[in-house]
Amino acid sequence: WARSRRVDNLRVAGQFEAAWRLLEAQENGAAPAESAAWFWRQAIKVRVLDAIGRPDAAQDLALQVLEGDISGASNGTRAVVFEFRGNAFAESDEEAARADWAHAVALYLAAGMHGEATQLSARFLPQSILQEGPAN
Repeated sequence: WARSRRVDNLRVAGQFEAAWRLLEAQENGAAPAESAAWFWRQAIKVRVLDAIGRPDAAQDLALQVLEGDISGASNGTRAVVFEFRGNAFAESDEEAARADWAHAVALYLAAGMHGEATQLSARFLPQSILQEGPAN
C-alpha cells in the first residue's frame, strides 16, 4: 500500500512522469491479483497513463480490469475504471459510454469523491449550460 500511496501522491501533486517511473519500477508488486490493493494500484495506473498522454493505454487497462471480478475493489477504484471504460466507448458506443459514466458518478458519490463526480457529471450537461457557467 505504501508504494501505491506514494505513486498516487505524486499523481495528485502533478508529478506524472515521476509517478510513472515509480510504477514501472514496482511493476510486479506483492499485491495478489484482484485484491483490494491490486485494484487500487490498477486505478492509479489508469490515471497516471492518462496524465502522461497515453489515454488509449489507460482505457485498455480499464477494460482489462473490468473483465474480471471487481467485487473486491472499493467504490472509488471501481469508479475510476468505469469512467475510463466509458472513455474507451465514447466514440464507438455513446450509450455504453454514458452508462459507464453514470455508474462512475454514482460510485464516486458513494465513495465521497464529490469533486470527481461533479467533474464527470458535466459530460451529461448541454454545452450551452457549460458555456454559461454556474447560475448562482
